[in-house]
Amino acid sequence: MTDKIRVQCEECGKKLAVRASAAGRKIKCPGCELMIKVPRPGSGRPSAGADDPYTAPPGRKKTRASAGAAKPHWSRNPLVGVGAILITVIASGLQTVIQGAPNLKTAEGKGQLAGQLFVLVVGVVAGIVIVVRSLLGRSGRR
Repeated sequence: MTDKIRVQCEECGKKLAVRASAAGRKIKCPGCELMIKVPRPGSGRPSAGADDPYTAPPGRKKTRASAGAAKPHWSRNPLVGVGAILITVIASGLQTVIQGAPNLKTAEGKGQLAGQLFVLVVGVVAGIVIVVRSLLGRSGRR
C-alpha cells in the first residue's frame, strides 16, 4: 500500500487523498477543477492556493479566522458587480432628475448628455466584467 497525502481544496473544501509520489506537483480538484499544489511531507507549506493571488498576500501568515477557507478577493464577488451596475444607473438617473433633461440644441446640453452616457456605459461595463469574472472563477476557469 502506498502512502497518501491528505489535501483539502480551498475553493470548494473537498478533501482528497493523493499518492505521495505527487508531492510538489499540482493536481486538479475533481470538485471545482482548481489546480491544487500538493505539499511535500514535512514542508509545512499550505496545501492549496499558494499561487492564487486572490487568497492571501505572499509571505503573510494566515490568521485563525482565515485558516479554514480563504476569503476570495472582492473582485471575485458577483454582488460587487451587480452593486456597481445599480449604483451607476441610479446615479445617472438622479443626475437627470436633479438637473433636468439636457437641452440638445446647445453645446452644453450635448456635452452633459455625452458625459452622462460615458459614465453610464463605463460603470455598467465594469460591473458586467466583475460579474462574469466572478462566475467564471467559481466554475474553475481562470
